[in-house]
Amino acid sequence: MLRSWKINLILLLLLFAILLGRNRAVAAEGKIRPEPISHISGFYSELRSLVLRHSPDVLLAEAKLKEKNASKWTSWTKLAPRLDLVLEQSTAKDYSILTGGTLGDFANQFTPQEATLSSYRIVAQMPLYNRGAWIGVSSAKIDSDLAENEFEVATSQVDWNLRQRFGKYLLVSYQEAANNLSMDLARTSLQESQLRYQLGHQTLVDVYRAQAKLSQLESERVSVQADKLDALSDLLDYSGLESKDLETLGLKIFLGSEEKIGAVIDEFFSTVQDVEDLKSLPSDDISLKSYLSNNSLVLKKIDLEARLVSARAGTLTASQWPDVELRGSVGKQSREWSTTLSGDQASYSFGVSLNIPLFAFGQRVSLSKEASTLIYQQEVRKKRAQTKLFNDVRHLIIKGQALTKSIESLRFSVEKNKEVESLTRKSYQLGKANFLDLQTSQTSLVDSKVALAKARLELAVVNWQIKWNLGWKSSTQVNRGVQE
Repeated sequence: MLRSWKINLILLLLLFAILLGRNRAVAAEGKIRPEPISHISGFYSELRSLVLRHSPDVLLAEAKLKEKNASKWTSWTKLAPRLDLVLEQSTAKDYSILTGGTLGDFANQFTPQEATLSSYRIVAQMPLYNRGAWIGVSSAKIDSDLAENEFEVATSQVDWNLRQRFGKYLLVSYQEAANNLSMDLARTSLQESQLRYQLGHQTLVDVYRAQAKLSQLESERVSVQADKLDALSDLLDYSGLESKDLETLGLKIFLGSEEKIGAVIDEFFSTVQDVEDLKSLPSDDISLKSYLSNNSLVLKKIDLEARLVSARAGTLTASQWPDVELRGSVGKQSREWSTTLSGDQASYSFGVSLNIPLFAFGQRVSLSKEASTLIYQQEVRKKRAQTKLFNDVRHLIIKGQALTKSIESLRFSVEKNKEVESLTRKSYQLGKANFLDLQTSQTSLVDSKVALAKARLELAVVNWQIKWNLGWKSSTQVNRGVQE
């Protein structure tokens, strides 16, 4: 009897220690305020600068622009004078003068001899008019403009692509921290249930319920960790950086507890400017179409692609146009190189060549139809792309407005869940609520915070997508010069 009394006393003391420690932790949790996060904007600015220098999308667009700039100058060289030196040495025995019949009966009196001849020729050519070359120059210029547009698109897309990926990584990091907090609560709850069961204050069902809750959180933890790895992989793949680069920038400073990451998210996903930007957008369809026509990088790309197809279609019929060329050559031929390269008995010729295509068995008609069909197809694509762009932007604006209203509702939900969690915590401290009630209220609070953060991230991305489609530029956009 005395031994049983001592065991019960020890269990009561252990339970008291657990409850006292948990009550202090819960009370402290209600009082702790995260230290002000004032560097996330600076961190993101440095991260963005690194991405502009290392992102594969930006680097590929920059390399393509350099290539097209070089190609533009190459196209001009086809209109420049050309000078070639031809050196030739050959051995021949030519009967054509005898078999041709021009010598008549005298042909039988001659026998050709094998001869080794050395010769040189300097040939000069200068196109005076060549339609194919001029179309090539025009196509190369449009191609270069298109590459410049794609480079500008790649750099401007960094604003919302990076924000989307980095924001997703912050969200899953927050979910991981919240899961860790919930697991700590679940372990404490399980210990409490086991002690209460041994004291006869709870049933075995309560122990099983606590074990099930802990197992559920452990399963969720595996899923959250996998999501975090996917988010990090997506961020690194787009940015062209490595994990050590993020560590060097100081990413770990902004990670840690659920409260700390939550404060970072609050600052990073500030929606005040996003809401103001949405209010300043064109309000009617006519104004929106006009703004798109004058500023959109996407529409500019569509127009350049149409012009490029039209120019290239012209190359199909270029061979049916006359071309004019100035030609000249000078050279000499003899049996020895010494006499070939010396003396003044060099032959020369120069003049103007006019080539006029006369008949190509209907090729001119078929090529003209082919070119006109290409142009028509591109015009149809252009019109469809313009309509799709307008509808996409209009949809994004409506989506942004809906998200703005949704954020207000979610913010209200977070405030109410905070109140519920606070009241449940006080009830738990007074012994009027069990640990599962407290855990449920805290889980609901975390879930509502995650939902609010997701909505704020989506609104920020939608806002940047709208601004990008409208041709707006970030005030912090880095200008990168490209040497031609």
